[in-house]
Amino acid sequence: MKKFHFNLEALLSLRQSRRDSCRQLLAQLLNDEKIILEDKAEVLRKKDASLQAIKDLSSTGVVDLNKISTNRYYINQLVNESSLFDQKIENLNSQISLCRKALVKADQEVKVLDKLKEKQRVLFLEVEEKTEARELEETWLATHLSGGNK
Repeated sequence: MKKFHFNLEALLSLRQSRRDSCRQLLAQLLNDEKIILEDKAEVLRKKDASLQAIKDLSSTGVVDLNKISTNRYYINQLVNESSLFDQKIENLNSQISLCRKALVKADQEVKVLDKLKEKQRVLFLEVEEKTEARELEETWLATHLSGGNK
């Protein structure tokens, strides 16, 4: 019996490779987003701690303007840093969206070729089975007809 060979195997491999690359890129982008969100959360914790420090300084009765202004400056720096993280997240989200769309398209292209390959394989097996059945029948007829002539 002959072995099935898919004529578009190279194209299928190329599309699978492209799909795998899209998956890897998406995973990297999602990981980058996670890291940025963690960094932003840390900045927000620092901001909250500085705000609490200002409240604590104010509640003692003696106001240390130097410490309060230093904390205010630090809070403003943290707010700016948080805004930068928001911009990075926004940019990443657009890249993630594009990457997801590319992954869906790449996955569809692979599925189309997989379906085509399966249809051709089924057709190949049907033809092979018919050919094998015909050969068996011809062999049977040849042995029985030649045996009947003796």
